[in-house]
Amino acid sequence: MSVEMAMPGKGKKQIVHMSHWVKLQLYDPSGGWKSKSIRAIVAPSLCSPVILGLPFLSHNKIVVDHDAHTAIAKDTGFNLLHPKPPEPKPAPKKKLKQFFWDLQEDQKLMLTELKMACADRQCQVKYCAEVFKPLDNVAAVRKCIEALTAIEQLNHLGEAVKKKYKDVFSPIPHIDDLPTDVYCHIQLKDTNKMFTT
Repeated sequence: MSVEMAMPGKGKKQIVHMSHWVKLQLYDPSGGWKSKSIRAIVAPSLCSPVILGLPFLSHNKIVVDHDAHTAIAKDTGFNLLHPKPPEPKPAPKKKLKQFFWDLQEDQKLMLTELKMACADRQCQVKYCAEVFKPLDNVAAVRKCIEALTAIEQLNHLGEAVKKKYKDVFSPIPHIDDLPTDVYCHIQLKDTNKMFTT
């Protein structure tokens, strides 16, 4: 293949023979996009390491917007001129042994912090806590006896009241044992009588 081109540093045109080509596939370092494989012609003295032409853009379905300064692949929506930063890799999953080691270290830290907090709290409470008198066994027994005596006296008074008012506190007899004769008669108002104002 012969191409006529001007070499840099020389004012006259000369013919350069380009006979070598390479299989080329471009990709984004973050792994967001990669092109289809193409055959690229090796040319000396280019202004850039790689020059991509219209066949490359159409083969990879890339739309170029000169006004917005974008080159977007239609398949993936990836912008070749303004690629997004790569997403952070997820943290590797801990092994069970490492998990238990970390758990033991966390437990040691927690115990140390708990001891410090308890010691601090103990110092704060030490001088403001109420001082309790020792338990007086005799007074406790006497108080219990007085309470039991008062309960027994109340029970005797209750029984005496029930005996005195036996007719009130006696259980209600069965309906068959109730008297059938009438002891009183309640005269109801006449419902047909008109109200006088």
